[in-house]
Amino acid sequence: TWLAYGSVQGMFSFTFEEQSPYIRPDQLSVIKGLYDTCCWPTQRLMPAGWRWEEHKATLSDDTDVKPYCDWLAPTGWDNFTTNDCERMDNVFCDEEGYIKRLEIYEAGLDCNLPDARIDLLTHVMHVDLSANKLRGPLPASILALP
Repeated sequence: TWLAYGSVQGMFSFTFEEQSPYIRPDQLSVIKGLYDTCCWPTQRLMPAGWRWEEHKATLSDDTDVKPYCDWLAPTGWDNFTTNDCERMDNVFCDEEGYIKRLEIYEAGLDCNLPDARIDLLTHVMHVDLSANKLRGPLPASILALP
C-alpha cells in the first residue's frame, strides 16, 4: 500500500518483486556439508584471480579435471549469508524451500561422496554432479530418493 499526503507531482515508477524461493535450514545444511567436504579443501588453496578457462588453455591433456573447486567462488561459503535459494549457484528449490535440482557439474568437487544427511534432500528430482572427482559408492540414501 502506498499513501501520499499532500500533492504529488512528477512521474513515479514502482517495482514489486516476488519473494525469492528460500531454502529450508535442513536442506541448506546438506549443501553446506557438500561444500565443506568436497569444495572447501581445494578452494581455500586456489590462487587469487584463478579462472578455469584461462587455466584450461594451458593444459595439454586431461582438460576436464579442475585442480580447484570454483563452486560459489570467489566468495565461498563464509560470505553466503542468505537463505535465498536463487542466490546459491546450481541449487534450485521449490516454493516450500526444498531442493528440487542440484546441478553442480564440472565444479572441481573432489571427495568421497558424502552420505551424511543426504537423505534430507527428500524432494530432489534431478542431481548432476558429473565431471567432478567424486569417489566411492553411491550412498543408499541417494538411491532411495524419488
